[in-house]
Amino acid sequence: MSLHYTNIDETDFYLFLSGYREAMLWANTLEYGADGAEPDELGPSLDAPEYAGDIDPETWATAESDCRDFLTAIIDDELLPTGDDGSIIWPYDRLDWSGAELAGHDFALTRNGHGAGFWDRGLGEVGDKLSKLAGSYGECDWLLQDGVVTSL
Repeated sequence: MSLHYTNIDETDFYLFLSGYREAMLWANTLEYGADGAEPDELGPSLDAPEYAGDIDPETWATAESDCRDFLTAIIDDELLPTGDDGSIIWPYDRLDWSGAELAGHDFALTRNGHGAGFWDRGLGEVGDKLSKLAGSYGECDWLLQDGVVTSL
């Protein structure tokens, strides 16, 4: 993973990060005792994309770093074209999400090996390359405990 950061369009970054956060809270945040699990056992994912509670600063800093690094790799490796303003031109045509938000969502799902993500968006070789890159970050789950989300 790169140690430098390419000049990334900040709007793209924050939209990407927002999509990543939503997918992490929806599909990758576990809670002890949730949905009938024993108090000392992890239940299923929080399924709360609109969760408004606290996220541990260290957990959030890692999320920001992973997202920025992923976008840097896309630009440095020329996996996707960029516009004149430096924003990545995402190969999505959904109207309910911005391309950057959907890509952040896909990054979270793909890195964690879910049944959806870059590889199943009909992006062909680009989707395969983005999936491989996302997988290189390894799995990441969050934990809701005592009202605060932390890395598991």
